[in-house]
Amino acid sequence: MKDAGKRYHQAIRFLEQAETKHEAALGVLWAALENRQTVKVPGLRKLASISEAALVEAYGAAAYWHRTYWLARRSALHGELVAAVHIMRQYDRIARCCGDLTTHPARTAMENIVIDEFTDIIDDTAVPTDGPECELLVEYRGVWRGSGRV
Repeated sequence: MKDAGKRYHQAIRFLEQAETKHEAALGVLWAALENRQTVKVPGLRKLASISEAALVEAYGAAAYWHRTYWLARRSALHGELVAAVHIMRQYDRIARCCGDLTTHPARTAMENIVIDEFTDIIDDTAVPTDGPECELLVEYRGVWRGSGRV
C-alpha cells in the first residue's frame, strides 16, 4: 500500500510535468497559427500530438496508482468487514429476541452511529480520495488537430 502511495505521488509529478510540456507545445502552435507561420504548423501539430500522448499516458498512470492504493486500503479492511457482518447478524438475532421486528436492526443502529459519531472516517493524508484531474485533457484534448485550416 505504501508503495502504491509513493508511485501515485511520483505519477502526479510526471503528470504535472506532462501538463506543463503540453501547455507549452499548444502555446507555440497557437502562436504560429496566429502569426500565420504555415511552414511551422505541421511540425508543431506533431509535437503537440506527441505531448498530448505523453499527457494521456501520465494521467493514466496517476489514475492507475490512485485506484491501486485505494483498492489495497479496501482489501486491508476485508477481514474487519467479515467480523462486522457476524456481529451484525448476532445483533439482529438478539434484537428479534427483544421483540424488534424491523428489517435490519443492526444496520439501522450502525447508520445512526455513523451519522452521530463520525465526521471524517477516511485518512486521506497519504493519497487524496479524489482521483487525479487533468484540465488540459478535459478542455483541450485534440485541439492541436485544428479545423482543417493549415
